[in-house]
Amino acid sequence: MLFTIAVAITSKMEFSATIKANLIIVPFVLISCIFLFATNLKSFTPTRIFPILGNGFMNTFILGIGNITSFAGISFLYLLPPHLREPGDYLKISITSIVVFFIYLFLNVAVILFMFSHLMYENEILPLYTASQYIRIGDFFVRFEVIFLLIWIEIFACYLSIVNKFCMSIMQKITKVENSKVFSYPFSILLLSSSLVPNTIAQIKDYEINIYPHIAFFFCYIFCILLLLFANLKRKKERKVGAIND
Repeated sequence: MLFTIAVAITSKMEFSATIKANLIIVPFVLISCIFLFATNLKSFTPTRIFPILGNGFMNTFILGIGNITSFAGISFLYLLPPHLREPGDYLKISITSIVVFFIYLFLNVAVILFMFSHLMYENEILPLYTASQYIRIGDFFVRFEVIFLLIWIEIFACYLSIVNKFCMSIMQKITKVENSKVFSYPFSILLLSSSLVPNTIAQIKDYEINIYPHIAFFFCYIFCILLLLFANLKRKKERKVGAIND
């Protein structure tokens, strides 16, 4: 309910306000990941990296294709251009975003891989939260997991807000309404209702493993590529018609 209220409030603001809020929070997330990685170096076991590249070609490159949904966040780059003040900066923004995303993913995967065995981190709900409990700086600075949890709650609220904003923007273009803010409360209620569907953590994990990867793979990769192809064909057709009229 608290997350839904936060999303409803931010959805009433301008899109630029939501983006600026993300810009404030993201550096703190990166700093927390770097700090988590550096302070747990003493607990790393390098041999856990083996076998390198997984357990063979089939498991790594064929059966592992479903794990490509871990990069689904890149799909936001497709939706970003209409909201940029300077469209010419799109390439620079895209490269910067991918680099930051790579650093974040690398640090988190390294912490989980080097600290926990395969069975442990597979069954652990919040392995990074568990890793933060290992941090000790002297006898006074302990219990850092509270700080990490606060930062991650903030970034999760920002994530929900930016997703909600993009959904409202897309729905505005589909329905051709004047202001996307009319979808603020309906989308917030939809978010709350969908969060109440799973009854247990086991159901959430089942959705995450068996349902979400297929949906994300289709919409983030196949659908976006098809959409770009159709958009290019439409542009070429419009240019051809314009040339004939001229």
